[in-house]
Order: sequence, then C-alpha cells, then structure tokens
Amino acid sequence: MTKGVVKSLTYSQFRQAWDQERIVVDNSKQPLKVITTDTSFDATITGWITPEVIAPKEAASRDFQVPVNLTLQGTEINELLGNNIRFKQVSSAAEKPLEGDNVDTISFAEFRKVLALKLIEFADSEKSPRILTSAGSDDAVIVGTRKIVATQELQTDAKGMIPSAVQFSVPVSTAIQSEDLNKLLKDKAIYERNKDYLSSALFTF
Repeated sequence: MTKGVVKSLTYSQFRQAWDQERIVVDNSKQPLKVITTDTSFDATITGWITPEVIAPKEAASRDFQVPVNLTLQGTEINELLGNNIRFKQVSSAAEKPLEGDNVDTISFAEFRKVLALKLIEFADSEKSPRILTSAGSDDAVIVGTRKIVATQELQTDAKGMIPSAVQFSVPVSTAIQSEDLNKLLKDKAIYERNKDYLSSALFTF
C-alpha cells in the first residue's frame, strides 16, 4: 500500500488480526485509537496493522485441550467454529484428556490465536476440534490438534520484501460490540472525546 492510504477493515477482520497479534499496541508513533462520533453508539477504531502471516503447509502437530464454560463462552465458541462445531457428551471425567496424555492445556485466548493463524487441524475428522460435554454441567473441554510452529512466515510484496505496518480504520457499533471491545482494548487504546459514551460508559472498570 502507498503511504497515506488507510486500509478499511470490517470488525471481524480486525478481530482476527487482533487474535493473530498483528495489531500494533504500545507504540506512541503508531497509536491505537477509539474515536467516537456525534452518535453515542458509533465509533471508529484506527491504528496500524502488520503483514499477514502464512499458514505453514508442513509442521509438527500436538493435541490440545481448552477448558471452557458454555454459559459464559458458548456464543463466542459458536461464532468461532460455526459449521465446524461438534459436540460429544462424555459420561465421566476419565474420558477427558489429561496432561499426561501428551495433551497441552491452553487458554481460550491462545485457542483464538492458533485458530486465527490457521494452525488447527480441520481436514482430518479424527483431529478436528470437538467439544466434550458432561450431562448437567456447563463446564466443557474443547479438544483438537494444532500445528506447532516456532516462527511464523510473513507475506512479502512483489519485490520479496516484508511490508511495513499500514494504517487501518474499522467502523464499530458500540451498542452491539461494547462487551467485546471492553475486553479487547482496555488500556491499549487512546480514547478521544472523553466525555461521550465510550469513555463514560463502555470503558468504565
């Protein structure tokens, strides 16, 4: 992209880039901002985004598990996995994987990251993610297989060079996305127009 061009992103594209850790934070020269408009329920996120990473074709793999609560995280899990979601009810805790079974326990945030980086196996039905549930309990475990990559390869431009971070802009509806924004941005963004909705209501902790 040429200097001065701002890349327009949808909120889902922004969220995926955030999960991939491609959104620049803690950089005063490339600040992340939340800018409100005259309407309390509209805002714009602006900032800088680094180049996309390339999903590896070949890599070692390892099984993982993610403890989740379906009451608290069910909607988010549905949005992430969509048609790929699979449930399996187990009768006892003994049917769930253990650390000693060469299974890594990762956080839900880490699961979002490896999913966004396309490191989770979906092609093989035996390895693709499934959610193990127990009758009468909202606690569950997402299990699956992920690729283990030490260093992610970045996309290059036509000259074979890795592009610099570029500016982006994302329109958001705080009425719809306030909870997600609240979790994501917290103290990472600069909030402009402090007296309107975002600073007085959405980002109150």
